Amino acid sequence: MCPSASNVNPNQNSDNVIKLWVDLEKKMNTRFDELMKRQDEMDSKLDLVLSMMVRSSGCKSNQPEFELEAKHNGIKVDGGECGDAYSYVTPPTFNGDDVVCNNENEVEHIDEALWGMRKRSQKYHDLFDQNVAILDEFFSQWLCGHWEKFNLGKNYKDFVFDDVFIKYVNGEKPLRGKAWENVHTLYTPLNIEGKHWVSLAVKLEKWEIVVFDSNINLTPEQKLVKHLEPFRCMLPYLLRQSGKFMGRLHKIPEPFTCRRLCDIPQDQSSGDCGIFAIKHIEFDMCGLNMNYVHDDNIVFFRKKMSCEIYNRDWDP
Repeated sequence: MCPSASNVNPNQNSDNVIKLWVDLEKKMNTRFDELMKRQDEMDSKLDLVLSMMVRSSGCKSNQPEFELEAKHNGIKVDGGECGDAYSYVTPPTFNGDDVVCNNENEVEHIDEALWGMRKRSQKYHDLFDQNVAILDEFFSQWLCGHWEKFNLGKNYKDFVFDDVFIKYVNGEKPLRGKAWENVHTLYTPLNIEGKHWVSLAVKLEKWEIVVFDSNINLTPEQKLVKHLEPFRCMLPYLLRQSGKFMGRLHKIPEPFTCRRLCDIPQDQSSGDCGIFAIKHIEFDMCGLNMNYVHDDNIVFFRKKMSCEIYNRDWDP
């Protein structure tokens, strides 16, 4: 039986949290409206970023036009796809604490948005749960990339994790990370077969992985479980090797259980799964009702995120 989204977080009806969230959304909406009124003064790059991100759920055939326009304006466009739709737009890069880069010094909007969420959550304690750690897409890639080696020979207890994994556990990675020993939930995005984004909530106290999926029909249950195997089986041994979870050693080598929420709104237009995944993490950690993350609000969420990324402004 599919679990109910309304049971994920018992604090979702908190009047204080709802008020803070509504105020934040209203202020950002006002900010975007003011920005659009001054469109003649807008940098041409910002104009293009907004246009492409709002239109990113459009037809795949529009990609060449977008790519040419982006190159003309000096904007890197990632050719990733989500279903049949264009999925990535990379705004201008920035240096210092504000940069979130992959190996090619490019900024990916999933990790950029999650970095902004970490920054904002640490500043506004009343709005965000402070006992959670928001990871990045690199962690998911890294873990899945080591699955074959980990699973070779089935001698899991002798597997030695790279130092980069331990840095995640200690909160040294990603930027503005948190030590896992001080949190009850880990959030991370997961890309399935290069086509679809979902988000995972690893509940350490319940030893459970909750999957937020905006297009359940795209990934059958059996296939989803296969993609979750690295998380279910490797995380317990990573926790043990870190030496920070001695109180939970009785759970090891028991894999994490997993369940996918089936009654959250679905992406009817295709191509917005990345935005859904980001907002699912944000709403869950704030204790908000997932039913507000639906197609009618996605255009606003995309506009809001593009303004935040470009302006490096994550304040309400």
